[in-house]
Amino acid sequence: MKFLLTVSFCSIMLKFDFSFLSSLSIFFFLSISMMSLNNSFGLLNIDIMSTLFLSLVFIVSVFSFLSVFLSMKQSDEKKVEQTFLMIMFILLNMCFVFDSMFIFYINFEIIFLFMFFFLFSLSSKMNREMASYYMFFITLATSIPLLVLMFSSLDEEQILSMMMILFNQNMWWMFILLVFLVKIPLFGLHMWLPKAHVEATLSGSIFLSGILLKIGIYGIFRVSLMKMSALTHFSSIFSCVGWVSSLIVAMICYRQVDCKSLVAYSSVVHMGMCTNGALSGSNTGFSSCMYMVLSHGVSSPLMFFLVYMFYDRQNSRSLIMMKGVNSLHPLLFLSGFLIMISSLGMPPLLSFFSEFMLGISALLINHILIPVSLFIFFLSGLYMIFYFIYFSQGNPSNFGYMNISKMDLSLIFSLIFYLF
Repeated sequence: MKFLLTVSFCSIMLKFDFSFLSSLSIFFFLSISMMSLNNSFGLLNIDIMSTLFLSLVFIVSVFSFLSVFLSMKQSDEKKVEQTFLMIMFILLNMCFVFDSMFIFYINFEIIFLFMFFFLFSLSSKMNREMASYYMFFITLATSIPLLVLMFSSLDEEQILSMMMILFNQNMWWMFILLVFLVKIPLFGLHMWLPKAHVEATLSGSIFLSGILLKIGIYGIFRVSLMKMSALTHFSSIFSCVGWVSSLIVAMICYRQVDCKSLVAYSSVVHMGMCTNGALSGSNTGFSSCMYMVLSHGVSSPLMFFLVYMFYDRQNSRSLIMMKGVNSLHPLLFLSGFLIMISSLGMPPLLSFFSEFMLGISALLINHILIPVSLFIFFLSGLYMIFYFIYFSQGNPSNFGYMNISKMDLSLIFSLIFYLF
């Protein structure tokens, strides 16, 4: 089934005049990952985890490219967007197929550097430039010391020895985790994300929420394989920080009136819960984290796409202007409903299993985390229901909702399939 979906997406890319070589390379990497699970050859190492991330990269990349064509922009701006997206796509593939931690980390940092240039080059106002600077200084500045150590040696064991000399074992682990936690991000390290999302283009928001935030989770997985004992020792502390982070941001979501800002903060909530699973040190936590990565990697770009559709027709992202969709366009209402229940974690969607397993992993770590996790699930579900009722009911403020193309709806429903 995934093989057929891969072929169909490649066909869509060719239909829109993308490079045949690029489409073929995507198909090649995914075919190798599907057929060569748990096999290593040369510098490449394709396992189940990298296969899932490669599949998500492919799906979100196609969605990002198609969103560029659907946007009403000049051809020169579209070419710039496509160039940046293609470069980041290639770097992402290199992150997930190479076995070397050094290659992964270098690509990891270069991707965020290109995302900074992506925001900066497409800026048309001062706010977008400020957002790109926020992203640069907060995400990249925290990685400079570790990047210097990485360049000092290509031997991962030697890097580990150098870090052990400079710091004790616990400080080394906290220092490494900080690099990835900023990119996820957790509360307190999240200031760059809402600013970047609000000022980014549609394709930039899709790429950022669907893929780039998930690289930090993959980095935690890779580093935890090197130092599982430290992860087990600090799992209770990390889980408490992650749950409290999600709780605070869930309450912040109630104060949002900008739809794009709301989706950005809800991403922080979900990624905080996802971090709990990655840092739990248990197989249940790892599995729940992967499920949430896949479900959120599809649902979050879909939410940004819906916000763009409303903004394109009303020139406003205010929740006050977005209401009455049920009476104007039932299919759009249905798509919004399916995306909403995915964020709620309703069965039989993939997000339900991820949140259920996250609760189990919290129980395994500390019984005190159970009421905290349940309260977070309640809050996140409550604000999603509140905003969905506001979005679907009431008197329509603009009949531009009716002007929705079949291409828009086809693109939305083709991605909703991956939520199950």
